[in-house]
Amino acid sequence: MSALDLSTINQHQLIEAVFCACRGTPVDDLLPPGYKGKKADIVFSDENVIAEIKSLTSDRATDETVSAKLGSVLEEGVAFGAPVIFGTTTINVNDLPRTVAERAVRVLGRRARKEVTSAARQIEQTRSILRMPDAYGLVVFISPAHIIGQQTLRWLIHDLLQQRGNFAGLDGALLIQTPLCFGDRDMRFGNTYSSLWSISNRPFPEQVGDAISEAWNDLTGQSPQPSEYEAFARNGMTE
Repeated sequence: MSALDLSTINQHQLIEAVFCACRGTPVDDLLPPGYKGKKADIVFSDENVIAEIKSLTSDRATDETVSAKLGSVLEEGVAFGAPVIFGTTTINVNDLPRTVAERAVRVLGRRARKEVTSAARQIEQTRSILRMPDAYGLVVFISPAHIIGQQTLRWLIHDLLQQRGNFAGLDGALLIQTPLCFGDRDMRFGNTYSSLWSISNRPFPEQVGDAISEAWNDLTGQSPQPSEYEAFARNGMTE
């Protein structure tokens, strides 16, 4: 399997290529002619997995409205131990008291929450149209490292499940942080970090995970290295 030209594709296309390289099939290839409804991206037919890919490439923290809301969250959070801010500074969400951090994450993560809701609907529709009622539903988030972190996604999914109950379409969330295929730079050497989060407690097919790791290695040249969660931040991952 030859490596990809990473300078010619975006992050969504990168994950599609990796999934197709490990026996995934584009949903479009399996749909009946004329279908116009919601649909996911990739199906692993033999392993009974449906995946929807969401790429997050815009930094909400740079939006003036979002920045103002974050300022209000931090100001109100001083009573709970948040720092008093003078001027402009950068704060790691893990350095904030938990109650304040969760409020800040909700402000930053509104887009991600919408994407999770959308993915659940797309996967459920795909289950129905392809007659795969018990397929494992996987939402995949891919983003540059500074957009959304592992802890952020976990809090967002937790919030969603608490507020709206269990989503019928989602069993797991795969978060991939990578500098590859982002922007105008051909970034071949930055580290990539990935983690799989359970939503329904249903086990993710191990053979699919192994195949994804192997295909990522073949197509990007980045070999997988297992890591404990605590080691992620030490090696450059956000949060």
